[in-house]
Amino acid sequence: MLENSPIPAYQAKYVRQNGQLFYQVPTGESYPGVTKIIQATEPFEDKLPLLKWKQRVGQETAQKISSQSSRRGTKLHQLISKKLTGEEPELIPDELRGFWNSVYPFLDDKIEQTLLVESLVWNSPNRYAGKLDCLARIDGEITLCDWKTARRPRQNEWNRNYYLQCAAYAKAIEQVYTEFDIKVEQALVVVALPDEKAQIFCLEGQYLREYWREFQSRLELFYQV
Repeated sequence: MLENSPIPAYQAKYVRQNGQLFYQVPTGESYPGVTKIIQATEPFEDKLPLLKWKQRVGQETAQKISSQSSRRGTKLHQLISKKLTGEEPELIPDELRGFWNSVYPFLDDKIEQTLLVESLVWNSPNRYAGKLDCLARIDGEITLCDWKTARRPRQNEWNRNYYLQCAAYAKAIEQVYTEFDIKVEQALVVVALPDEKAQIFCLEGQYLREYWREFQSRLELFYQV
């Protein structure tokens, strides 16, 4: 069915409850976001490197760097979304040019068919939601893509939270689009770097299932608090 029918895309809507933002899904329910769940249940030892970095550079500097990184990521996402929806960006800001050149070959060469871009997905049985970056067909496989930026190459062991996020989105996609029988066959974390070819971290089906089981444990912990 997926071969012949475009799948509907859902826009993210937000509601505030007890001072916190939740996603409001088309069923009328409101769910916490995937990122919120992962951050709230992250083991202290996993947070320690970031806490030490903030202590080393100072709170003000850390906040400035984090804000710059967030803005950079948002702007790059916007450029990527334009490219994937058929609008070739004409003006690339100087501060993003290196990152854009890093990820552009992947966008231009690897993505065979774009299915969803910046779309809301949710999982009602497990009570969570989130906004995926891209669902596409790559090498003939239904692939979830997650765009990231980094100032220097990442090591695989730094990506646990990213992989949990991908596993949660993959299950949400399959739940929302049950009638289309969509099965996410792999997930790619694509890390744009300033002046290097983008890093590609691949999670195949087996690893997606393993991280899904860990995310389920995180969900249980989140709802116990």
